[in-house]
Amino acid sequence: MAWHLERFGITGELVSLDVSNRSTAIARERAASAGIGNTEFRVGAIEDLPIDGSGMFDYIDCSGILNHVVDPVAALARLARVLVPGGGMGVMAYGALGRTGVYPAQEALRLLAKAEPVTADLARLFVEGLPDENWLRKNAAFAGVANTDDVELADILLNPRDRAFSVRDLVTLFAGQGLAIRTFLPPVMYDPVPVLREPTLRERANNLSQVERWCLAELMQGTLNKHVFYAVKKNAESGEIMSLLDDPETLMIPHGMNPSALAQAVLDAGREDQPVGIQFMVDGRQRSMAVSFSVAELAIMRLIEGPTAVRTIVERLGDKIDPPIVHDALRRVVTVFEKVAGLHLMRLG
Repeated sequence: MAWHLERFGITGELVSLDVSNRSTAIARERAASAGIGNTEFRVGAIEDLPIDGSGMFDYIDCSGILNHVVDPVAALARLARVLVPGGGMGVMAYGALGRTGVYPAQEALRLLAKAEPVTADLARLFVEGLPDENWLRKNAAFAGVANTDDVELADILLNPRDRAFSVRDLVTLFAGQGLAIRTFLPPVMYDPVPVLREPTLRERANNLSQVERWCLAELMQGTLNKHVFYAVKKNAESGEIMSLLDDPETLMIPHGMNPSALAQAVLDAGREDQPVGIQFMVDGRQRSMAVSFSVAELAIMRLIEGPTAVRTIVERLGDKIDPPIVHDALRRVVTVFEKVAGLHLMRLG
């Protein structure tokens, strides 16, 4: 995060909070070696944050935290109190359905160890000997767990405090602290409509609320072992992400994808207006979404090789394509890549 702030010339201060002295020391060393100097490192727990309700942070990154705290409600309440009005929170939390097999395996290991600590060696022997019918072995997300390193193995099977959440659990948990989940990432994985082929079922899904659609998608996928999402305080102005495109200085920032290379490949193959597969990763597995692009959309994508301002797109295509067509095509490109979390919008200033 500090690197991104410096990359875009944004003035800001970061605070890193970790309960581990060793982890904090490693983070401090890495920041120093990277020349990052706008970060304060603290050792402590979320419970140590102030409780006077004063907003301190514009953004909070909470990745893999709620899975391991003693009381997720109390921890989230502390985080909500130090978030400024209009601030946001990026969260990663374990998904209950996608971790099928993990918790019975943890319990079995505790039985085998009895009063002794469960070791990585014992866990590896246990996993290697599981029958093919065991749910952990059948879960593709953990197919290589026996061959992973001790740190990863311990995180999956040896953590004494480990819980997972359903989408509904998370919506309820965050709503209880005055926070609203805006979107899960990538959005395409939390939209059940494209997966439903029967028209009657698609219509029923379209009539569901946003939260019900998220829940239905999770139940249908059945494999989401991590939920990544963005939440805001409920009194924050919602805004429409596409309104950012009205500002010519807004940057379009590719994330894990190269729209320019994809557009060139489509043009080289002569597949304009024909479905092509956009590849993206979820939980370490490759997925694909089929989509077609118009000539105007491909022209825009060819210009997005890195952070690209709306102004650049408009100026470079304005004399070749009518401005209204450029505007509509730009919205379409952003909509498509936003579904797979492959393109972010950033307004500077």
